[in-house]
Amino acid sequence: MVLEILKENIHTGGGDTSEPVLDESLAMIAFTWLAECSTADELADQLAGNFTIHHHMLGVTGQNESPYIDMPMCLVSVINGEDDSEKSNAAFFSSGSYPFGLEFRRSYNSESRLDNGSLGHGWTHNFDLTAKKGSDGFQGLGEDSPIDAAAAIVEHFVSLDLFIGSKTKERVVISTLAHSWFMKELIDNIVTVKKPGNTSKFLLLSNGTYNPPPGNADLLVTESDNSYLLTT
Repeated sequence: MVLEILKENIHTGGGDTSEPVLDESLAMIAFTWLAECSTADELADQLAGNFTIHHHMLGVTGQNESPYIDMPMCLVSVINGEDDSEKSNAAFFSSGSYPFGLEFRRSYNSESRLDNGSLGHGWTHNFDLTAKKGSDGFQGLGEDSPIDAAAAIVEHFVSLDLFIGSKTKERVVISTLAHSWFMKELIDNIVTVKKPGNTSKFLLLSNGTYNPPPGNADLLVTESDNSYLLTT
C-alpha cells in the first residue's frame, strides 16, 4: 500500500525531495526494517525452537543527513516450545555468562499478575533488586529471631528492675525514657530487600548493624550516601 502511494506521488509530479515522496520513502524504509527484524526473529526461533510474539513496535523514522530509524519501544515475548527458558533468553538477549556478560533473565508469576513491575504485570527479571526502609513492630519484638528482640528484652528488664521496690519520680522518668527509646527502635527499623523470587527483612540493631533473617548469611550495610550495599 505504501509503495503504491509512493508511485502515485511520483507519477503526479512529485520530486524526489518533495514532502509527499519523502514521507512515503521513509515509511518504506521503516516497514522494510521491521520486516527484516521479523525475518531475523523467525530464523532465531527456528534455531532455538522458540516463538517470538511482537506485542508492539513503536518508534520514529526520520532523516537528518541520512535516513535513520529509532525504535525504542519494542516489547516482545519469547516462548520456548520445549519450555526451556535458557534458550528463550539466549535467543532474545544473546548475552554471555558471568563474568564475561550480564545475563538477563525474565520470569512470570501468576500470583503477581496484579503487580505492575518493570516488565509488566506479573513479570520480573534478575536485575529487579530493591531495598526499602520501613517499620515492623513484630520483627523488632523477635518474630523470627531472638537477636531482633535484643533491644526489647533489655528495655523490658530495665523497666522491671526500676519498678522493683519504691516507685520514685526518678525511676518513673527513667522508665518513661526507656520506653520512649524502645518505641523509636521500632520505627524505620527494617530494610526490605526484594530479589526475584525472594524477599528478606533485615532488622536494624541498636549498634547500627543489620541482622539478616534466619538462614540468611547476606550482609547489608548503609553507605555514606544512604544507599544500601548487599553482600551475598
